[in-house]
Amino acid sequence: MAGDDRVTDEQIQKWADQAEAGYDVEELKRRGRGRPGRGAEPMQVIAVRLTSAE
Repeated sequence: MAGDDRVTDEQIQKWADQAEAGYDVEELKRRGRGRPGRGAEPMQVIAVRLTSAE
């Protein structure tokens, strides 16, 4: 991110006002989060451990 990344008092107040007004939980669930899956079925997470090759 370029520029000044500091959070201002005005931004904090805006976030607080939004939180106090409440959020539409159903809308947040519909939006989805993260990258969409690549296949038609849910993916399985597999843990992999790698060693450094020197």
